[in-house]
Formats: sequence, structure tokens, C-alpha cells
Amino acid sequence: YPAADRTTEFDRIVTIKYIYPELPIIVILNPHNGPGKYSEDYDNLIKKYAILGISTIGYIYADYANRDLEVIYNEIDLFKELYPELDGFFIDEVDDGGNFEYYKAIYDYADDLDFLVGNPGTEVELEYYDVFNIVIIAEKKYSSLDKEYFDNESFDMIAPFQKGVITHQVDDELGAIWLADHVNWLY
Repeated sequence: YPAADRTTEFDRIVTIKYIYPELPIIVILNPHNGPGKYSEDYDNLIKKYAILGISTIGYIYADYANRDLEVIYNEIDLFKELYPELDGFFIDEVDDGGNFEYYKAIYDYADDLDFLVGNPGTEVELEYYDVFNIVIIAEKKYSSLDKEYFDNESFDMIAPFQKGVITHQVDDELGAIWLADHVNWLY
């Protein structure tokens, strides 16, 4: 939560942007597993980041295509109402079972905020890349990433700027550099 006692954590992002002004940064806003209630602290943070060219996207979970689309639509509407300066949405718990139409419906509903990041945490069918601007293809410890996965033929069919990895405990700089050769988005 971006309250006064935690400004250091949020200011680190600002510092990174100042040091690397061309580096695109996306911050996921997750007040309460979705939009929650309005918070002036979140609103101020979004506005501050927008001035600096840092994108913010709202967190919505799909429960592997099991959540009712109307509930997701309501969360999209609430995010837009509470924080009109958001740039898009992070859709978590995306399934890899070919429910393309489910996610396409979310994309279509998001309308003017149609920047979507999808997090299946694994490889998905190519149609998913038509819906999501960025697909999180792995979410795990760096040491447990299967490096052969990044070198298979189908992996190269999608540009690195559409692929991201959420990884924990990258113990060496060479690991981070190796990942950056394969995907453009790292957390």
C-alpha cells in the first residue's frame, strides 16, 4: 500500500525511471485482489507515475476462466471509475486450455483500456497473443526455469516484446541477462 511509511519502495521505481528514462516500466495496482475501494494514496501514485511515463495497470483475476465475465466487467468498470488514469489491466490466473473467447470478451469489454497483460505462467496457444499485449510465460524461481523451453522452435514465433517472466531469486546478473535475451518483460 503506497502510504507515507512505505514511500521508499515506490520511490525506487521512480529512481529506476530517472536512471533509465527509456526503460518501459509497468506497475500492477492491486488494492484488494481487484479494485477495492477508492484510495487517494493509490490515485496520487498513479498520477505521479503517469507524469514520469510509468504505466499502471489494474489487477483482476480470472480464476482460470471460471469467474463470471459479468464480475470481471464490473471490476473493469470500477477500476475505470476509481482510477481513470490507469493504462490497462493485469489478468491473473489465465488458463492455458484454449479459452480464447473468454479472454477476447475481456479485451473487447476493456475498450479504451485494452492494454492487457495475461498471466498463465506457461506457454499458451498463439491466439492468446492476439488478446494480450504481454503474456507472462513463466512464474517461478529462476533456478527452476526450464531453459530448453526458451529455445524451442515455437517460442521464436512470438516477439520478445510480447513475452514476460515473473521470476524470483535471480542469483546472478548473467541469469537476468540471459532472460532479457528471450523476453522483454521481467519481474
